[in-house]
Amino acid sequence: RISVSEGHIIGDTVRKNLMHKFDTIVDVLVHIDPEDDEFNHRTHTPISRSQILQILQKKLGNELYKQLEVVIIHYLNERVECEIIVSHLLVATAPEKISLLQQSCQDLIAESNNIDDIYLLLKA
Repeated sequence: RISVSEGHIIGDTVRKNLMHKFDTIVDVLVHIDPEDDEFNHRTHTPISRSQILQILQKKLGNELYKQLEVVIIHYLNERVECEIIVSHLLVATAPEKISLLQQSCQDLIAESNNIDDIYLLLKA
């Protein structure tokens, strides 16, 4: 559960260390997987990003949906989790809407067959 950029930093560090330590290594390819999928063959395709965004917009309404600054989707074990970062403007100007947003996200999880969790992150 790390970001792609952090995974790349770790991979670059591993690559550099191996090439520095072993003279016989010419190059190293590091591939980052979000999960151990060696024996996990997907039986269905998870819901797409565009479908998730459409569901969020319908559930939240345009006003709240526009306050979503970032939506990060994690596809793990054939399930979906979302991290939503809310605009600092909403936190600063309409803190009462945070409860509405939180309840809407909880309702969405309960109603969805695909979304297991939504992490609502408030930007300070």
